[in-house]
Order: sequence, then C-alpha cells, then structure tokens
Amino acid sequence: MKFFFRTCLNLNIDVVAGACLNALFFAHVLKVDVSWTLLAALGCSVWGIYTLDRIIDVAKKTPDTHRHRFHSRHRNKLLFVVAAAATICIGLLYYLPLRTVYLGAGLSGLVGVYLLIMWALKAKQIAKELWVAAMYSCGTALAAFSLASSVDTPFYFLLAQHFLLALSNLLIISFYEHEIDIAQHQTSLATGLGRKTTYRLVLFILGLVSFMALTSLYLSWFTRAHIVFLGMSGLLFLVLQNNKYFFHKERYRFWADAAFLLPGLLIIFPNG
Repeated sequence: MKFFFRTCLNLNIDVVAGACLNALFFAHVLKVDVSWTLLAALGCSVWGIYTLDRIIDVAKKTPDTHRHRFHSRHRNKLLFVVAAAATICIGLLYYLPLRTVYLGAGLSGLVGVYLLIMWALKAKQIAKELWVAAMYSCGTALAAFSLASSVDTPFYFLLAQHFLLALSNLLIISFYEHEIDIAQHQTSLATGLGRKTTYRLVLFILGLVSFMALTSLYLSWFTRAHIVFLGMSGLLFLVLQNNKYFFHKERYRFWADAAFLLPGLLIIFPNG
C-alpha cells in the first residue's frame, strides 16, 4: 500500500486529482455541467505538463527529491506515456465545445512558450512560481468559464484568490527546497528573495486571501466557495509553520498539494 501511495505521488496523480476537483469546483460555482471528456482532457493535459516539467528539471540538474529521482529513472517510459496522453487529448478535441477548444489552444500555446523558456534558460527559472500558478488557475477554471453564458466580477475575484493560493503553494514548496535549489544553482522567486522574505511573502499572501474571502462572505459572493478558500489558507499556513514535521519525508509537498483537494467538498456536499 505504501509503495502504491508513493508511486501515485511520484506520478503526480494527486496534482491531477486536485486539478479535476478544482475544475468541478468552478463548474459548481458557475452552475454549469462539465462533461467527462473535458475532465479527461484536463487530466491528461495537467499530467503531461507536470511530467514534462519534471523531466526538464532532471535534465538540468542532479535529481534531489523522490519525484525527481523517479522521473530520472523512468524518463523514456514517461515520455512515451506523455506522447500517449497528448494523443488522447487531440482525440478528445472532437467532443469538446468549440469555445473551450479555442481557449484551450490559447492556454496550451502559453504553456508551450513556458516550457521552451524553461528549457532554453537551463538552470535559470525566472518567476517560475508566478507562471505555474497563473496557468494552473486559468487551466482549472477554463472549462467552466468557456461554458458559462456570462461571468461577472465575483467570479474574477474568486479566481484571483485561487491564483494567490496556487502561488502560496508553490512558494511554500520553494521555501522548503531553498537549500537544495541553491546547491543545484536553481533560481526562483524563493532563491531570489531568500527564505525569510519568502516566508513573510507567503504570510502576506495568505492574509490577503483570507481578507478577500471574508470580504466576499460579507458581500454574500459565493459564500460556501470562500469558506473552502479559508480552509485552504489555514492548511497552507500550518504547512508553512511546522517546518520540522513537514520537512520529514517531503510531507510539505503532499500537504501543500492536498489543500487543493478541499474544493472537492463542494462537489461531495453540493447543498450542505
């Protein structure tokens, strides 16, 4: 069981599950129905992008985490599966709404530019956290956004908070891996700012998200969604605080990603 769990984490299955749950979360908020084909296309896309990103990482430096060592050992097999996932995505395009395809193509183009930049810069990863957070939030909201007849200010306010939570997640991981990144000559917002400033920045972002969520509750904007965001902020805050516990066996990565499973509560209890 432990081996199966570790393999799922190494394969980024937790990230894919979180992405699909967040897509359903946004669909619930906008009151639209997301088909299984959209979820399948999103899951394959997210898995392929994350896997390619890790393969690019291990091509530039010595593998330093369980996930990176896994991707280094199975590089060729994973590249084959990435190609298969891309083929599945192309096949699913026929079943997707045209507006979703257009928006997805635009976002895919930006992802391609990002991956090319990361490959070209080799060890230099300028503002990687900002790029990935923006793409994750836009990607998970894309299906619901493309299907909605209209989208107003409260939704964009919610999406901004989602982006800030995704950014906090990535900064927390960079915070814990700061020394490793320095040793490997990797650059990011965390290595550029330093651990102390990164810590303060994450506290500020989580405080800002909490303030925005409470403001939204006061205005009665997507009340239950913002309660979930407060829970996500609380979990990310705990991961940031308890360094010794979460650093052991890379628990920080699992629990920081687990925060993005909490939107699934709105799917499990839609009318609670």
